[in-house]
Amino acid sequence: MFVVGVEHYNKETGVYIINVDNHSPKPISNLYIYDEFVESSPRKHYSFEVTYNKTKEEEDRIKPEFNITLDSEIIDEDGYPSYIQILCDDRDGNGWSFDYNKVINGERPIYYLSDAKMY
Repeated sequence: MFVVGVEHYNKETGVYIINVDNHSPKPISNLYIYDEFVESSPRKHYSFEVTYNKTKEEEDRIKPEFNITLDSEIIDEDGYPSYIQILCDDRDGNGWSFDYNKVINGERPIYYLSDAKMY
């Protein structure tokens, strides 16, 4: 349904560029990245500036689109998030959760769909 990946990581600021491509053949709505609302009418492509577990002061200084704080251990030893979560609703009003886990392919992490749940 989605293809996700981390395009860039800035070690100085802790900002990750996360790309999300929507390949759903059916209409979806109410897109979230982790627990952060994106928009109600999703587009085909997104590129988000995301930080993880920054303080309010750091977030105000860096100004990412999203500061994810739901998991204090989400960043692995290699500096990349261990997973990326996308939430959305289908056209029938069912909520879906898609978890993409990280694997290392050479030097770059790749995120693959590891779990899809309707809630």
